[in-house]
Amino acid sequence: MKNKLRILLGMMLVFVLVFAACGGEEKKEEPKEETKKEDVKEEDKEEVKEEDKKEEEKEEDKKEEIKEEVKDAYDGVEGKITVYVSGPEKMIQKLEEKFEEERGDVIEIYHSGCGPLRQKVWTECEAGQIHADVFWGSNPLIYYMLSEKGELEAYKSPELENLKPEFKLDQNDFSLVSARYEVIAYDKNNVSKEESPKSYKDLLNEEWKNKISYTDLSQSSTAFALSTALWTMNDNSPAFFEGLKANEALIVPKSKTVAEKIQSGELQVGIVPYDAIFRIKKKAKKEGFESNLAASWPSEGAIQLERPIAIIKNNSRPEKNSEIAKEFVDFILSKPAQEMMLKFGFTSVRSDLDQVNGIPAELIPTTIDWKTAQKSEDTIREEFKNIMLGN
Repeated sequence: MKNKLRILLGMMLVFVLVFAACGGEEKKEEPKEETKKEDVKEEDKEEVKEEDKKEEEKEEDKKEEIKEEVKDAYDGVEGKITVYVSGPEKMIQKLEEKFEEERGDVIEIYHSGCGPLRQKVWTECEAGQIHADVFWGSNPLIYYMLSEKGELEAYKSPELENLKPEFKLDQNDFSLVSARYEVIAYDKNNVSKEESPKSYKDLLNEEWKNKISYTDLSQSSTAFALSTALWTMNDNSPAFFEGLKANEALIVPKSKTVAEKIQSGELQVGIVPYDAIFRIKKKAKKEGFESNLAASWPSEGAIQLERPIAIIKNNSRPEKNSEIAKEFVDFILSKPAQEMMLKFGFTSVRSDLDQVNGIPAELIPTTIDWKTAQKSEDTIREEFKNIMLGN
């Protein structure tokens, strides 16, 4: 009996020891197992991140490939080019007719205001393709921006040798076509020549409160160019905008509207390109009456705004269309075309043509450093918006 009891107790002891050993072994392995699982999870996370990164890079590469394919596509037709242009509609029509006299119907014109046209070109550029063969109008700023992005085709017209030195550029992918001068327009029926503002700063005098208009630079590239010059002339500050606000200037969408408001007698002064005054007065004379618009040439020097032209780069453009585009640029810079533009008040860039009637022979213009202006564009637009269009 004792032996049986010893055997039973021995068996129980062995069982307890074995169970304890197994239980202890499990407890010792648990942390190792958890650590191993955590390591695997961290490795998996890194692998997933790496895979996601590779997928994102592939997607970006695909987008760039698609963009390049779109850019290289040509949606025009052989034998006819598309020209994006701003400027007086009648002038554009006459130039188109002259160019097509010996060539036939080779141009499709897209005509718009300078501000909307600039926006259209830049939007299409950002989307991957500008749907024009030739871009003519707006101000030099956007041409420098397009040049930096490689959107313009290098072309040096043989007509460039006839340009005045001040209108020749180091650039070989766009050319200056004409110039405009920002003057102080006033209603001579209500403001005498002696009383008229003699400088841009004079417009900020209290006597012109509620009698002045200014163009919204968010809707007009001409107004942006003007505002850029005034910003620079005021030590790179919004002082001129603040003065306009204090005088409760009426903000209008186009420079032409400023001239029309003064001619109607609604307002008395404003800043307008001289060519706009030139055309309005010419039209009035033709219709048998004298316009009340008059121009005062600013003592600081009238701000000069240039109008460029460029061929848009497109590797898929038919050779025939490339030739038409170059011929069109040559034509716009030619003496016959420049003479036609003179009749609409635009200053010629050619050295063999006279000045527009009414522009002082001794004029010393104020020019804009467009490359420097590019750096301040966002600031100028934001300041104008906050001051002139804010509450």
